[in-house]
Amino acid sequence: MKNLISNQNGSISSLALLLTFLVLAYSFSNIATSLEELNSIKFRNKSYLCAKVSLRKLENYSLFMERLNKIIKLNFYLQLSPDPIVGRTATAAVKTSVLAQNAYHAAYIVKLKNINECQLINILDLQRTTPARTRAIFKLTRNMDRTVKMRKKWKNKMIFKAPRNISSIKYSFMIELSNSLQGSLFSRKLVVRTKEVGSKGIYQLKQLVGL
Repeated sequence: MKNLISNQNGSISSLALLLTFLVLAYSFSNIATSLEELNSIKFRNKSYLCAKVSLRKLENYSLFMERLNKIIKLNFYLQLSPDPIVGRTATAAVKTSVLAQNAYHAAYIVKLKNINECQLINILDLQRTTPARTRAIFKLTRNMDRTVKMRKKWKNKMIFKAPRNISSIKYSFMIELSNSLQGSLFSRKLVVRTKEVGSKGIYQLKQLVGL
């Protein structure tokens, strides 16, 4: 009788221990899932902030280049003025504007890299493909009148690779920017349309960043 009771007590203890382990495993699983979801929210918030800051710099860049292009174009033809003072002033204005564009372009490339909310992979395509056409990353392409050759339509991809503490395949995504300069020659503005590529476009992400 004592052996039977002892066996029953042992079985109950084993069952209780098993149930305890199951409850603990379930709890730890929920905690891990909650932590991953929390980290994914932080990751997406930081990614969207990176995109917002980058877009602002992209818009400022386009506006600056367009404004100086107008100044260069006007003064390029004023250089032909029979008035020597007007001609010299126009020549100086063209040279100064060209130098300003070169400096601003270089600063733009560096500033993109230094955005606190961004990693290099996020802004790499923005550096490679700017609104202004380039021969090399820091060398602008120009027209005969010394204005910068601006793109009319182009696309950029901002890739956001999830950190190691969350699932890379599940949470990594890409924002595709469809950009265009719209309006007349002297009043053009940048129009940007964005599209997020998530899990359905993961194959493309694999090709781009080797997820």
